[in-house]
Amino acid sequence: MALAGSLKEFGLADILQLIFYQKKSGALTLKSRFDMVRVLFNEGNIVTAESAKRRVEGRLGRVLLRKGVVTAEALKAAMAEHKKTRKKLGHILIEHNLVTREEIQRVLTDQITELVVQLFGWKEGSYEFTPGAVPLDRAIPLSVDTQGLMMESLRIFDEWSVFQGKIEQGSVLTRTQKKPQGLSKDQTELLGYVDGKNDVHKVAALYGMDAFQTAKALVELMDMGLVENRLPVSGMEAEEVLEELEPVHIPGLSIIVSLIVIAALALSVVVMSRAGMNVNSFKAAEAVDTLRYKVEAEKADTGYYPRSLKDADPWGHLYVYETTGDGFVLYSAGPDGRAGTADDIY
Repeated sequence: MALAGSLKEFGLADILQLIFYQKKSGALTLKSRFDMVRVLFNEGNIVTAESAKRRVEGRLGRVLLRKGVVTAEALKAAMAEHKKTRKKLGHILIEHNLVTREEIQRVLTDQITELVVQLFGWKEGSYEFTPGAVPLDRAIPLSVDTQGLMMESLRIFDEWSVFQGKIEQGSVLTRTQKKPQGLSKDQTELLGYVDGKNDVHKVAALYGMDAFQTAKALVELMDMGLVENRLPVSGMEAEEVLEELEPVHIPGLSIIVSLIVIAALALSVVVMSRAGMNVNSFKAAEAVDTLRYKVEAEKADTGYYPRSLKDADPWGHLYVYETTGDGFVLYSAGPDGRAGTADDIY
């Protein structure tokens, strides 16, 4: 089944129902001007979902830490092992008896639900469903009933109407000049993630709470006069410009003057080169996912993983690919072409 088109013409609910009732396996990729989300299905049910803007590993650790399931020290050690071995964080935590498989499954299921809720808020974008076998995580198996998840997502999405006129899922917020007083520890932490660049879902990921509860807490800060809307809900292109300029800091300027300076910088060759690099990073992340399916498909057909890959990333470097005892490692070495550095892309 070839399925691709515009979300304006064929809505997300219709797409999910079609995949569910036909019990299809494969990858559904949804793209908008502010994010890319990939949802994997096995016989019609969702097995995982991930956003290009919010990776699973860091979010999983933050949620477990906020819930008090793991300590900061244990999480730090597990994250270090994750970066060194490329094992999934959930596997590491289970192997060290820091969490149960059921705890990981609950958190991951909640993350999938939240991401699908966000998708129902997309007014435009494109979709493409690629049928085929998908890699299943046998250590932490997930199979979320697509029909039930869709109904739950629609219910939660409807709850967002209580924030109408104040905050929506795409809102980007900033702090006001008012000095915070009498805040709780949690409110102080949450306020620290409001920087004029992070949207509600990014703040929620950093805060370690679901987006709805985070939005509720942000509205409380708005009512206290500490937070306000930085950009219009529909102005996601402006958010992307701000993200491109993240390394630039201009202290002491008013918001209006800062925006003027940002607009001027956006016209410069320097910023254009940065934007190009960001697009390449996005392409590399998408290609890594596609190559993973290619590798898994060959294993399913032949019983063996391919010995090597000859595919090059947007910077002309071969993707890093190595087989391990029970699987494989695959990623881009990023712009610098050196594996194991901060700009690696998985």
